[in-house]
Amino acid sequence: MTIATWMWPVLAREQDWGVALDRLGAELRAGPPSPRAALDLAAACEYVLPDRKRAIAVYALTRGAGAGRARELAVEIGW
Repeated sequence: MTIATWMWPVLAREQDWGVALDRLGAELRAGPPSPRAALDLAAACEYVLPDRKRAIAVYALTRGAGAGRARELAVEIGW
């Protein structure tokens, strides 16, 4: 799993990547979310943050494209 190249400029300016990923998530929620950007962000959340619930919430913005992975994560955490 890798972090999408479009995220690196944002992450490079932040000491706390969790804060940066939360901000990117808020930006996605504020406008019409791009399913590709949401998939990239969900994968980054899953890779960087130990809280799988955040990744599941972002996968919900993918308009179904990330539903399978969201279900896998939900099973992993016992939801």
